[in-house]
Amino acid sequence: MGSNPIPSAISLPPYPCSNLQMNTKSGETIPTDLASAIGSTAGMAVMWDKLRPSCQKRYVTLVTSAKRPETRERRIQSVLRMAADYYQRHYAERHDNP
Repeated sequence: MGSNPIPSAISLPPYPCSNLQMNTKSGETIPTDLASAIGSTAGMAVMWDKLRPSCQKRYVTLVTSAKRPETRERRIQSVLRMAADYYQRHYAERHDNP
């Protein structure tokens, strides 16, 4: 899938993610390829859970609106980076410096 989108400065606890059937906080089903990317990237499920419901919905729409497989894969990688950036801005700084 490419390089790890999570900045190395972020330390996250392990997150069990064995079930690829995932839903957004607003109840929409997350596509299998995006759910697989979230589940297989270390710490990404924790970051995804921290996103606002509107962000999750927008990111799912971004992925599902892609027409070509290459575009969809690129957008999945972008979503992972955006989720990591969101976590970095809103959670990592507060929790890494007690």
